[in-house]
Amino acid sequence: MAPTGDDTAPGTELKPLATLAGGRDAVRRLRQKGFAGAVEVLVKPGTYYLGEPLMLGPEDSGTAMGPTTYRAAEAGRVVLSGGV
Repeated sequence: MAPTGDDTAPGTELKPLATLAGGRDAVRRLRQKGFAGAVEVLVKPGTYYLGEPLMLGPEDSGTAMGPTTYRAAEAGRVVLSGGV
């Protein structure tokens, strides 16, 4: 993900998604297609404004053999802002 991304993008390094919800939804679609491996959602530095709470459920964790993790992609500051 990148603050300059687009949630209609494929979610690659060159064409990142824009929001945490977009990343979560992309992982959900991948899991629904049967992918059981590990998934790492990389969040590039920047400020991500949350218009609503990011809801994660048990289905968003993956499994012990194929966990889903979110982490900062590189050195820099990632800010999740829910303030208005």
